[in-house]
Amino acid sequence: MDIQFDNVLLLTLLMAVVLCTSIFLLARLHIARSISRAGTILKNWATQNHFELVHFERCAWPGPFNPLTAYHCIIFSVRVRDPEHGERSGWVRCGSLGVPIYFTNQAEVKWEKSQ
Repeated sequence: MDIQFDNVLLLTLLMAVVLCTSIFLLARLHIARSISRAGTILKNWATQNHFELVHFERCAWPGPFNPLTAYHCIIFSVRVRDPEHGERSGWVRCGSLGVPIYFTNQAEVKWEKSQ
């Protein structure tokens, strides 16, 4: 009886480890694909608006956007060059409220105020 109990316990632990590992890997895949998709949206936004991306990085905070409306969005801090070679800085929110980033091409920009 003890050997059977040990086998059931071992199998249960193994299943728990496999389940936790699977959940972790799926979460990592989702994050990586979301960031990749946001990068594509950002590059498309720059191309459509005739900007050259000089520098961009993902923000860990919502920047000038309302944190409640930044859900499902990825925000980048950007520096762009326009066709006249002028440079501007701001933030681009990739995605839209309530819609997973896989199903939208929306990008919204808020420019840094010039001094």
